[in-house]
Amino acid sequence: MDLQYLISVLVCITAVASYINYRYIRLPNAIGLTLLSLGFSIIILALLSIGQLWVKPLQNYITGINFSTTLLNGMLSYLLFASALHINLVEIKQYKNTITLLATASVIISCILIGYSVFYLLKYLGIDIDLPYCLLFGAMIAPTDPICVVNAMKRTRTPMRIRMIITGESLLNDAAGILLYVIILQVINGEMAQFHFMKILFMLIHQGFGGVVLGYCLGVFVSHFLKRANHDETAILLTLALVTGGYAFATIIDVSGPIAMVFAGLVVGHRYNSATVSNNTAEKLHSFWQLIDDILNAFLFVMIGLTVLSVKINILAVCIGALLFIMINLIRFISISLPMFILEPIKSYNWRVMTVMTWGGMRGGLSIALALGMYNALHPSYMTGFLLSASYSVVVLSIVFQGLSIQPLIKKLYPHKTA
Repeated sequence: MDLQYLISVLVCITAVASYINYRYIRLPNAIGLTLLSLGFSIIILALLSIGQLWVKPLQNYITGINFSTTLLNGMLSYLLFASALHINLVEIKQYKNTITLLATASVIISCILIGYSVFYLLKYLGIDIDLPYCLLFGAMIAPTDPICVVNAMKRTRTPMRIRMIITGESLLNDAAGILLYVIILQVINGEMAQFHFMKILFMLIHQGFGGVVLGYCLGVFVSHFLKRANHDETAILLTLALVTGGYAFATIIDVSGPIAMVFAGLVVGHRYNSATVSNNTAEKLHSFWQLIDDILNAFLFVMIGLTVLSVKINILAVCIGALLFIMINLIRFISISLPMFILEPIKSYNWRVMTVMTWGGMRGGLSIALALGMYNALHPSYMTGFLLSASYSVVVLSIVFQGLSIQPLIKKLYPHKTA
């Protein structure tokens, strides 16, 4: 289908939903747009179910949008760079050990615990889903979504330490989740007869460390020219080239594009400051990327709601997803507690910190993109359809319930905090 028509439909739906939410509903943008687009999708499906075929062309237009490809190969690089650009590198470096451990060990622990828990729960309920598929579900759901988390942290009075740790973890842990996802997918497809520790270790080092090095080098390289280009349009074009070309190059050399974009954004944000360029140029650059962040976020949350039109949703899996949502948050509490106990004595355990970090670990578009990728890579079947529907249910519940309650929870736990 013509790309122009797909983009026009997405932009129009997003604009209308944004206006309705701002004018009448006044929910946080992420929640309002997700619910409105989901409601729109349900209305279309309801009309089709009673024979109103005049809405069929609209469904065809919307289902022409490949959510997984659009997010992973398009929007994700811009969103991660924009989020990292506005983070204070000096502040986040104070928690580098905690963030690194949570972005790696915590994801692996979550993936394993979620996989086995889902396998035995479904077996108890009489639903036959193979263990490798359950572990794949764990890899899709384990990483917190950087877009949802950063968006939520902007609206809360979270204490600085918690905000920096949750934000840093969410920006980096998607790479670990994607790598686990790829490994398990290869096992299911028979591309790896068994897990080879050295091969997996090499992939981790190559993808993760390679992404860090590439992102740092790109950030330093582009910052050098930014400091000598005291011109609004040139500065913006240089950063656009960094994100577009850098992410493509990361794909070519097979290192983690998400990690590369995060580190590039952190380096540019740190090195390109108003002390070396005019205040106007620096402000224009940051304003541009803030606008890009806001617009792409709006598109993303609308696409999450519209995704229900693209696949056949398993109603049983959606209902069980509510149970999985509770279980997954309990597992997150365990998965972040273990690494935290390694770094800090048990006597310094702070239940308030752990509560906010658990509930602040939201799932979002990344999980749905990976689930759709699984659905297409393994061919539609009962197992893939069930896990896709369960993933969708968990993500929507996470966006709505965690998104609506995180701010009241923080105000309750930290009533006197202002930042």
